[in-house]
Amino acid sequence: MNIASNWKLTYDPTGTPAVLLNYGDELLEEPELALRRGLEVVPIEGAVPLLRPTLADQYEASLGVIFKSSTDALARHDMLNAFTNRYDGTTVIPLRLEVTGLTTARFDWASAYIHSVSVRRHVDDSTDGSAAWLLRISFTAVALTKTIL
Repeated sequence: MNIASNWKLTYDPTGTPAVLLNYGDELLEEPELALRRGLEVVPIEGAVPLLRPTLADQYEASLGVIFKSSTDALARHDMLNAFTNRYDGTTVIPLRLEVTGLTTARFDWASAYIHSVSVRRHVDDSTDGSAAWLLRISFTAVALTKTIL
């Protein structure tokens, strides 16, 4: 069973915004957010190397958004458009996360890179003749800040 999003994720919010996920979008599952702490290995002559934090935390996320097109042919057209035209794969730019009902804060990553985009048909139980498809986006981001509004 799919779920409705209560998140809004905007790529390049202060430039040319691209909404990756909007309130009410149908999700395959809740987005998974992961934090990888930055570490470096410090060699010590004659001793065991030491692990030291670098403060370069990396945030990784993957989300699957389900879209519906009115016909099967249009679904394939929409899938290819989403796959080829939506993301600039060479740009590292800010990313903003907002949550429905959380009007006191928003979350911004200073730098984010979408490193994976995939599309595929999605089987659903709709009987209205529409054709569903799944857009999956994965990104890595750094420098997360919480802004109090």
